[in-house]
Order: sequence, then C-alpha cells, then structure tokens
Amino acid sequence: MGSPNSRPKHLPAMPFIGVSRAYRRFAEVARRTQGLLEVAELGVTEQIKRGKPLLDKFQDVPPLRGRRPKKFEPRVAVRKVADDMWSFSVDARSAAFMKRAVTEGLKWQKKLTTHFCAALCVYTWAAFETYITML
Repeated sequence: MGSPNSRPKHLPAMPFIGVSRAYRRFAEVARRTQGLLEVAELGVTEQIKRGKPLLDKFQDVPPLRGRRPKKFEPRVAVRKVADDMWSFSVDARSAAFMKRAVTEGLKWQKKLTTHFCAALCVYTWAAFETYITML
C-alpha cells in the first residue's frame, strides 16, 4: 500500500508552481470576467453613442402634455428623397411620442450595463465558491 500522502503510480507528477489548481481556475474566471466587462462596456457605450444623434434631432420637440384625445389620429407623411433617404413629417404629438421612445431606449441601454455587471458578479461569486469548495 503506500503512505496516505503518496500519489498513485499511474498519475504523472505535477510540478508545484506556487498556486493550487483551484486558485488557477478562479484566476482564469477573474480574467475572463474582466474581459467580458470591458467588451460589454464598450458595446453599450457604442450603442448609446449611436442613439445620441437621433435624440438630438428631437431636441426642439416639446414634451407631451395631458391625455391623448380620444379621436386622435397621428399624421405622418413619408416621402422618398433619394435612393436610401426618406423624409418624415409628423404632427407635434407623434413627434413627442417618438422622442420619448428614443429617450426610453437610451435609458434602457444605460441600465443594461448595470444588469450585466450584476450577472458578472454572480458569475464571479460562483467561481469563488467553487474555489473555496476545492480547497
């Protein structure tokens, strides 16, 4: 038999490099998490940059006031200006609604960063628990 601390003969000897296998796995998860966080932040920032110019086109549109009238029908006129260009003419209420839709979309995208950070936090915590369990 052998001593309780001896390794089985069929397993190759693994050199000791100063850290445990559990720590190496946890460190790899931490590096991946950092990379995911950087990529996500860049992606959300890019989406917000794309939406800002569209929102700036609605800066002169006043906000909606009061309730929508029961017989309200939006007036939208669309005409083709060039091969890939279109011109829209809308009434004030429809323009305000479009402005609010773009604004809410940008708010949602900003919240997406926080949500993704929370998911990465859970991911990292699970890796830490696994590290503790493997010790």
